[in-house]
Amino acid sequence: MGHLPSQDILALLEFKKGIKHDPTGYVLGSWNEESVDYDGCPSTWNGVLCNGGNVAGVVLDNLGLYADANLGVFSNLTKCIQ
Repeated sequence: MGHLPSQDILALLEFKKGIKHDPTGYVLGSWNEESVDYDGCPSTWNGVLCNGGNVAGVVLDNLGLYADANLGVFSNLTKCIQ
């Protein structure tokens, strides 16, 4: 990656730590720091929407996820609208 992860990346990775059950592997299989785009946005991460190098939305509906996670980490997404 070559640079420090953004606040958005750190927030999403913190949420990922709390995922206990991801039956489809949708999140756990794609959310990793190595797959962040050159502009610093993880557009290849399943469920993450990017705009201008920032996370614009996170869509994780109907995936059967079970998480013991602090949802407050999403408030750290600086440009999230969804």
